[in-house]
Amino acid sequence: ARAQAGDALAAVDRVLDKLEHRMEKLKGRLASRSHPHHRGTLGSGTVEDAEADLDGSPQIVRVARSATKPMTPEEATLELDLQSLQFCFFTNAETGRAAVVYRRGDGRFGLMDSS
Repeated sequence: ARAQAGDALAAVDRVLDKLEHRMEKLKGRLASRSHPHHRGTLGSGTVEDAEADLDGSPQIVRVARSATKPMTPEEATLELDLQSLQFCFFTNAETGRAAVVYRRGDGRFGLMDSS
């Protein structure tokens, strides 16, 4: 977290407030994930959905499809910034293989290229 203020102590207080807010949001997300009433709410509500949720296996809740066009990692990074995404799946024009460019926690980018 980052914050600016007139003096160092005020900046530290603001950063602490931001971090506390983030922790509360994370705690809420984790609690809602494990809460039994929230499980299966994204599905169609059929009996099969409810039974699948009970076995504890990972569930796909959203499928996004997009055409992967050949581009360089630099072009994929620009696409990532333009669309404010966390990652971009593409065909690497340099290698002809599937690749992913992703946004790292430090603001820089990473590249995963299939072999």
